[in-house]
Amino acid sequence: MIYNLLPCKIIMILSIVIISGLTVPSFSVVQAGIDIPSGFQDVKDFVMQIIKQLPEKIKDIWQNRVVPVWRSMMDRGYNWWETSVLPWLKNIFPTIKQWLNQVKDWLSNIWYEKIKPWIENILNKIRTILGGKIEEKKPEIKQELEKEKQEIKEEIPSFWQKFMEWIN
Repeated sequence: MIYNLLPCKIIMILSIVIISGLTVPSFSVVQAGIDIPSGFQDVKDFVMQIIKQLPEKIKDIWQNRVVPVWRSMMDRGYNWWETSVLPWLKNIFPTIKQWLNQVKDWLSNIWYEKIKPWIENILNKIRTILGGKIEEKKPEIKQELEKEKQEIKEEIPSFWQKFMEWIN
């Protein structure tokens, strides 16, 4: 937003400088008793004198008027930050920490009082259902495990022989 206004401000400052640069010297000419230029060459020389003085005038206005205003604005902003914002932030952070701890405690209570018992109940039902079926199938499972052990014992020597052949 400031950047949109910047060209307008620059144009306004330049117009003030140009107007003051054109009018103030003409007043001084009148007060000094110097005649107003009558010919084209005199007007051209007069305007050239004004144009040559413009950079110095702009520099003077910039250094003595604009920069001090911006510096005072910066100082006020810094003072506002130091006196108002930082103390407020230092006071609000413990409050936010306290709120976060309360939220953590609240969520923890919800977990331990509502959600965890509900999940444990479901898991107990699943264990009950699966536990009975596992007990029924236990003898079959033991037989299958014994078969697998025997097959592995038989395959290990052949595997070892194949491995040794592969290495050599």
